[in-house]
Amino acid sequence: METPTYLVNEHYQDRYFDVVNAIAEARHVYFEGCHLLDHLAQHQRLNIGETGFGAGRVLLSLLCFLSEAVASGRIVANDWPIEFASVELHPLSVERLASILGMFAGRVPGIDAQIEKVVTAYGHFDLTRMGVWQEQSLETACGPLTLKLWCGEALDMVNAVTERDVWFLEGHGPKSNPAIWRTELLHAIGQKTLTGGHCATFTVAGEIRRDLRTAGFNTRRLPGFGGKKEVLQGLKRAQNIAEPSLTLAKHSPQWSAAFDTLAKTLRLALGCDIVGIEHVGSTSIPGLVAQPVLDIDVVISSGFAFNTLAARLKAMGYQSQGNAGFCRSDENLVIPHVLRIYAIDSATLHQHLLLRDYLRLHTDQARAYSELKQTFVQRYPNDRSAYAGAKTRFINQLLAKARKELR
Repeated sequence: METPTYLVNEHYQDRYFDVVNAIAEARHVYFEGCHLLDHLAQHQRLNIGETGFGAGRVLLSLLCFLSEAVASGRIVANDWPIEFASVELHPLSVERLASILGMFAGRVPGIDAQIEKVVTAYGHFDLTRMGVWQEQSLETACGPLTLKLWCGEALDMVNAVTERDVWFLEGHGPKSNPAIWRTELLHAIGQKTLTGGHCATFTVAGEIRRDLRTAGFNTRRLPGFGGKKEVLQGLKRAQNIAEPSLTLAKHSPQWSAAFDTLAKTLRLALGCDIVGIEHVGSTSIPGLVAQPVLDIDVVISSGFAFNTLAARLKAMGYQSQGNAGFCRSDENLVIPHVLRIYAIDSATLHQHLLLRDYLRLHTDQARAYSELKQTFVQRYPNDRSAYAGAKTRFINQLLAKARKELR
């Protein structure tokens, strides 16, 4: 489909967004990719950063996403503060922004009212004021949202903003707008991201992945949307933690036995708030080489049980690693392990289970994955982020096969 002229940013000769799937695209890449509802439920507030406001498509998509999440019961309505800080070097006129967003009218239930909110808020900004914050308040299904807009250069905005839970890396692709992807800016974004926070973007370019890793993010490529085969997610890791060299061990039946022992202990200690406990990751797949650390997913009915379980785990000696992860380092461990807490409808949880079940059924694929892991651990013995990133393409291929076969 040819891109309409009014959707093209004349400064970069690139469209503002996909003509067909713009709302669903933002949901897949940014909201699901950054585990937005998990952050909101865990912290009972949400601070978002965006590197290109454009026509306000992502903000509009966010309002629709929150409304749908409440209506479907994925999250309960609360008066939790949400802050959406964005930047735009070349602000659109109010009339043009209204015209562009108007193309979505009637496409999603309730979207017309959300369009009016965005256009009204944007209309109160003085788009000639550069280099200062301007604020407007919008109501969402999950609480009040403060829209903060910085008209000017992205690096100045990032330096001025407080730390964010998540970042939506927008602003056209690296070829059209290389300035928005420069190393200096990505490193500044890393400094303004809380440990355990996320970033997400459409581009999977190698130089972007490298810069994000040096900025403090573990990166991985995820299945794309529409015409994009892959998109990129970043997880802000804890700083100044020395990690041992990567080592892989042959599969041991003791791993399954150790999981059974741990699962019994956890069920007794955590109580009725949990729905299930799942052994996932490479140690859960017979015949697959693995780092000798169990990955265990604790399943809860909704994100609202997170704080209760986190407190119980802390009382048991577990320490938070960010991204809903917990670990222990005492001498009485049955085996080293990492616990992660997921709501039962979490896309990440279901991805873990899908990959595990598929590899358990297909020993030939598990063998190929083993060989690939051994190749990459030799190539990246001291770089866990690079090792994880190298495996991503093959994992995504396995997931695509698994979705066709197991769903």
